[in-house]
Amino acid sequence: MSECPQLSDFLDAGITTAVGVYTDTTTRSQEHLVAKCRGLTARGMTCYHWCGGYAGPCPTATGSIQRDMCLIDSCMGVGEVAVSDHRSSVPSVNQPLSKAT
Repeated sequence: MSECPQLSDFLDAGITTAVGVYTDTTTRSQEHLVAKCRGLTARGMTCYHWCGGYAGPCPTATGSIQRDMCLIDSCMGVGEVAVSDHRSSVPSVNQPLSKAT
């Protein structure tokens, strides 16, 4: 699906919990993803999200992974970090490992 699903799309399929992630960090922002999660949560769904994307450094809503995880209830951590994909920022071996500590 090229756009964010609506609440009825989830409920019609019997889905009550959703987890979102953006890989395209050029046209979509982490702030938009957080707002979408909050909107779905306010309407009765359980919704979480991953910060990150194919580009490096890891995009966040607050400026740091740690702050996103501490200050945004729906943030589960970092997801969708591209290492060898042609859309990645071609991180060194140590860069993704440093996010895991």
